[in-house]
Amino acid sequence: MFCPNCGKEIADGTNFCPECGRDTATGESKAVSSGEKNIWKCFVETIVQFYHFVVDGRMDRIHFWSFMLFYLVFAFVSGILDGILFDGELTISEYYIGIMMLPVLSVEFKRVHDVGKRAWTAFIPIYNLVLAFKDSEPGTNQYGKSPKEI
Repeated sequence: MFCPNCGKEIADGTNFCPECGRDTATGESKAVSSGEKNIWKCFVETIVQFYHFVVDGRMDRIHFWSFMLFYLVFAFVSGILDGILFDGELTISEYYIGIMMLPVLSVEFKRVHDVGKRAWTAFIPIYNLVLAFKDSEPGTNQYGKSPKEI
């Protein structure tokens, strides 16, 4: 099967193209444009894309920080719930952090890809933070099209 938008070969039954992010049935973009600042939608779509095994590609700053905002808020709330319900034992927050570990790594890898760096650079703490604030590399790089162009 080929994507009707970009023509890349994709697996049969794929709902959206991992290369361009477009829905294979309608051709509409699955990603939220950078101009549309609905951060909850960015967070949810990032989780949905991860669980559809879309871990390659690029992610712009608005999607990255939207995801990280909700991830950290939910982690904080789960910690508070642990303190209230379980007398400070890490129960809910352990499960939450465990479940979210792979999506968080995926998001970090996509973000460093967006600025043209390799995924392993996400493990360098200060450098990773600098890359998180850096603007997207314009045009297409070795990791795909710029999310701002989709």
